[in-house]
Amino acid sequence: MALGLVGCKSKADKQLVTVKKKKITVNKTDSIISQNEWKTMDFPADTIYPARILTGGGVFHEDEVDPHSSKYKWMGIFKTDTGYYIRPTQIKLTRENDAVLDEAGQKTGWMVSPSVKDTSILLISGLDYLQSRPITAIPFKNEYILPGEHEDFICNGIKYILYATGTNKSTSLKREPYNVSGYKLFIKAVIGGQEYNQVLLSVAMFDDVISTLIFIGDIDGDGRPDLIMDTTNDYNMQRATLYLSKPAETGKLLKVVGWHAISGC
Repeated sequence: MALGLVGCKSKADKQLVTVKKKKITVNKTDSIISQNEWKTMDFPADTIYPARILTGGGVFHEDEVDPHSSKYKWMGIFKTDTGYYIRPTQIKLTRENDAVLDEAGQKTGWMVSPSVKDTSILLISGLDYLQSRPITAIPFKNEYILPGEHEDFICNGIKYILYATGTNKSTSLKREPYNVSGYKLFIKAVIGGQEYNQVLLSVAMFDDVISTLIFIGDIDGDGRPDLIMDTTNDYNMQRATLYLSKPAETGKLLKVVGWHAISGC
């Protein structure tokens, strides 16, 4: 599910903050990776995060959904014909046939059904600071960023740059994403005269896939862009990962608060 969208608050966009312009450069040394770093470079890491995440609604494998999920408080990011918004939602869990793993008559899968009927982009639980609000979105050019490429966007008068380093051994003249290694995705910006340059994603080797952008917009309401990415490195897996700006540490723009990993089989 790659929506290819970037967004910020439209009202705030009219109240641009004047800051001293500073040229943002991409360091060539960012792509240099030692052998020790190569072994441990995958980020985000498989650890415990504060948020529970579900990748919208639908049928999932049994081990991809907490069976107690219907008891939790959820906020959902939803899409309509006119835009996006975040608001509370309940979810209903029902047993369904898992078309990949079940035989006829078996029902080991979980159907996740939000109470809000608009298209569900992401379901989030465990973050009390999220509030109901519209999320304005604008298109971005590419859903994935290859080594040596960048994607720029403006949010509330601030220019943000997403750029990637690494090795792409593809021989095709097209934007071939499937032979990339030593990959790092950065976000860079200058805010109030301070330059931020943060690694969002680090992957030693992709398996016939590449991580993609799903959505960027001010989800947590602090005036800075937040990010949803599919951070998978395996062709048989999707991993919707939520990055928020409000809980980011000093000197950082974003922080990973949770993900939901699902597999094809």
